[in-house]
Amino acid sequence: MKLGAVILVASLLAGCVAPDRDTSTLAATDRAALETGQAILAVDHALEYQLPDNPTAAELKKADKLTAEMVAAGQITSLYPWVSGRIELEISSTRHLLNDTHPDENRVRQLNQRLKYLQHVKLLIDAPL
Repeated sequence: MKLGAVILVASLLAGCVAPDRDTSTLAATDRAALETGQAILAVDHALEYQLPDNPTAAELKKADKLTAEMVAAGQITSLYPWVSGRIELEISSTRHLLNDTHPDENRVRQLNQRLKYLQHVKLLIDAPL
């Protein structure tokens, strides 16, 4: 937001933007860009988080928080195609890892849990409870 203000002041001094231009639309654009960036980061953080085999209450709480943030990002109309596509890519990658790499039993269990989790998140985004 501060960078936007600096750019606005610099452009006013340079004569690039008329002084009577409504700066509230610039602030709204900055807010929308910030919210979009935060939503994308929330999805990335949730997808990269690995829940341990024996999670503590704090780890479960963190996983639930990350999942809720990812679902909320997926329910933003403008971000739905991106979030949905990202989850579908993760589902496809997980299926390929299961079918093409001949993983050991422990890895198969982990991949099946991840697949089940991703499908659950996709359901929560597409059909909120």
